[in-house]
Amino acid sequence: MSLAVVCFCGYFCNRSIPWRPEDYDSFKWVQALKAKALNKHAFVPVHGVSKRLSNDNLDDATKWFGVFATDYLKKNEHTGPFLVVPVPNSDSVASSNSKPRTRKLAKAICDTLRDGSTVLDCLRWKKNLGSASEVGGPREAEILFGNLLVLRDSLDGLDDGSSVLLVDDVTTSGGHLQACAAKIESKGLGVEIVMCGGKTVYDQS
Repeated sequence: MSLAVVCFCGYFCNRSIPWRPEDYDSFKWVQALKAKALNKHAFVPVHGVSKRLSNDNLDDATKWFGVFATDYLKKNEHTGPFLVVPVPNSDSVASSNSKPRTRKLAKAICDTLRDGSTVLDCLRWKKNLGSASEVGGPREAEILFGNLLVLRDSLDGLDDGSSVLLVDDVTTSGGHLQACAAKIESKGLGVEIVMCGGKTVYDQS
């Protein structure tokens, strides 16, 4: 399955390679999207202006994500309204009330687009397999697909022709994105595009 994935930054994660200032800025912006406290600050270019991001304005990262996504969609003539689906984080399981933190990113896109796009929070994991980045959870799309489910009644009444926009804070191998897109498409909806805050890069190819 081919996916159109847009990432607004990238940063090296191989500790043997010296990080550049832009790697640190990108990493910290993604950390802010994950609602994690920052070590010092970062600079993020928004409409050509370098904006300072720190723990004092951490929520601005999510607003800027909405701006970046909206600018890209309009520039590339992707027209909504969209069903904006957040990729669930590892502890967003069906048996709990934990909501994906990526819901805020999905809402930021809808709030900035103002075209009738809505957040469709419909995906959950059957069980917590652990974070791929922190505790070595799986990245294979096939394993992740089998652990995903669509919340009951969440797709009732939706038009099969609705455009789905998938949202995540960061991607590495793309396995989570592929699994989520495949699960949505198995229910008769098509994923038009994926928006990610950043992409981790482990080599300099």
